[in-house]
Amino acid sequence: MGYLNNLSLRKKLWLLYTCCVIIPLVLTDGLIAAVFIHDAKKEMEKNMEMAVFNASLDFRNAFTPADNLSNSIYIDEDLNYFLERRFSANSDFYTESRSAYQRAGYSTLLSAGNGIIGVALCADNNSIVSAGTYWSIDRVRDTQWYTDFENNGRTNALYFYFVEGEDNLPTGTNSRRISIVRALDHFGELPSEKVLRIDIDYAKISEEFSVSRYGSDIYICDGDTIVISTKDKPNYFQSFKRVNTIDRKTIGYVGHMNYLGKEYTIYVEKPSENYFLSTIKSHAFLFMLLVTINVILPLILVNLINSSFTNRLQKLSYVFDSAQRDKVGLQEVDSIQGNDEIGQLMEGYNNLVRRNRQLIKTIYEDRIVHQKVEIEKQQAELLSMRMQINPHFIFNVLENLRMNCIVKGENETAAMIERLAALERESVDWKDDIIPLSKELEFIRNYLKLQAMRYGDRFSFSINADPESLKAYIPKLTLTTFVENSCVHGVERKSSNAMILIDCSVKDGKLIMEVEDTGAGMSPASCAVLEAKMRRASFSELQRSSQHIGMINSCLRIKMIAGEENAKFTFEGEENVGVYLRIEMPVISESDVEGESKEDA
Repeated sequence: MGYLNNLSLRKKLWLLYTCCVIIPLVLTDGLIAAVFIHDAKKEMEKNMEMAVFNASLDFRNAFTPADNLSNSIYIDEDLNYFLERRFSANSDFYTESRSAYQRAGYSTLLSAGNGIIGVALCADNNSIVSAGTYWSIDRVRDTQWYTDFENNGRTNALYFYFVEGEDNLPTGTNSRRISIVRALDHFGELPSEKVLRIDIDYAKISEEFSVSRYGSDIYICDGDTIVISTKDKPNYFQSFKRVNTIDRKTIGYVGHMNYLGKEYTIYVEKPSENYFLSTIKSHAFLFMLLVTINVILPLILVNLINSSFTNRLQKLSYVFDSAQRDKVGLQEVDSIQGNDEIGQLMEGYNNLVRRNRQLIKTIYEDRIVHQKVEIEKQQAELLSMRMQINPHFIFNVLENLRMNCIVKGENETAAMIERLAALERESVDWKDDIIPLSKELEFIRNYLKLQAMRYGDRFSFSINADPESLKAYIPKLTLTTFVENSCVHGVERKSSNAMILIDCSVKDGKLIMEVEDTGAGMSPASCAVLEAKMRRASFSELQRSSQHIGMINSCLRIKMIAGEENAKFTFEGEENVGVYLRIEMPVISESDVEGESKEDA
């Protein structure tokens, strides 16, 4: 009882449905299905056994005409003695051979549609002209069929073999052959060796074996050779396949038969249609009736009960959970259905929510308004303090100095003060942390002009940027930091002429910024150390470093907008030659910057 009390109503109903419907259904219907499947399996085995019987019967019937013909020729005294005769001239042989064969009446069997396509009478008689029906046995000793005949003990049997090219006997080129071969030794007093070969049409025999006749594919095998198969009809002109090519997993029954002294094995494949599915199809109406009575009707009743009270209780539980999960307070049930106990409970809950909201409004609303006023007041005070420290007075002083220099004719000094004021205004204006590269380069140009005034003729600079790169956005004063580093540590420490080169371009969707100076330079080892710091720039690296803080900070800011893996830094140098810096990052457009601003808002 304690276990049941801890289960939800839905689970209780499903437990009832499972124990009283599903389990009895599985036991009873499963037993019925097992009986059906067992019967279907037995029937399938019986059908495969019958397929072996029918295939062996068809096999015998297919070769009966040829076997009867071989028996007739075997006991034909005139024909056997004819093969022993020695002919003085070829013309004598031609005259006698036609009369002997036609007199026996065997030629009519070749056109009777019984599958016989040729007869060869071979004798150890060199006076026989090898052509047509009669052949000297010396002409056939090296053929495949004669070799098989010798290896089989010269017994009367069917021989299946493949001939490549002409074999000097009737029938065509490369093809599979079936022949009945037997020794003509009935008349023991005749000394010469005589052999009869009756050729049978393999294509006709193979066509008689069809899947429709047996219900499954069959393989008739002579030893390890597949001689007839319902799957192999298009391959008359290819060599016989081996038994090891058969997928044994598909074989459902193996039978045997004996014909003309040879043992043949018959393999029958399982039906392609699963016997379980075939059983279901054959008893589909009964299964549907059982499923409808035992599953569907009780399931409909369970769902109706759930719709009656379980779903409404879940809806009530959901509003409680959402109040805790989403921190939005208690919410009313949007729709109340029914006038039973559950409907009354939902109505009472809605009344409680309305009263709770009224209490929240009267107790906490005034406090929230008061807090809002206090926050606005603090923000106003901060704004006032910020305005007090705004360095406008510095700009006014610099402007007064510039005007004084102009009055005295010190134009160069006035120009320096004007650029210094522009740099000062730009450096203290941080309303935009990410700016176009064009704006950054303008700031750098003013800075380098001041440095040119300071160093005189021994310093020069060059700034090149393609139009597409000027539209890209970078963190403010990052590139400036690297240029300033070149001035302070490169140009200032070199007594001779020095130059700073700045080049910006866009290649393959990447913004490439290059800064190169011909100042004092650095050793390759020092450059490698600084490059490693730039690549792993992070807040912890800033805290650890006592040098190059500005460069590491700029690298960190670039990585923050470009992505840890997308920003690449290359720093190279040589003492008394100069240094080279390359920054590669994705192109950040104006739309990307506006999108980030909206997300932050």
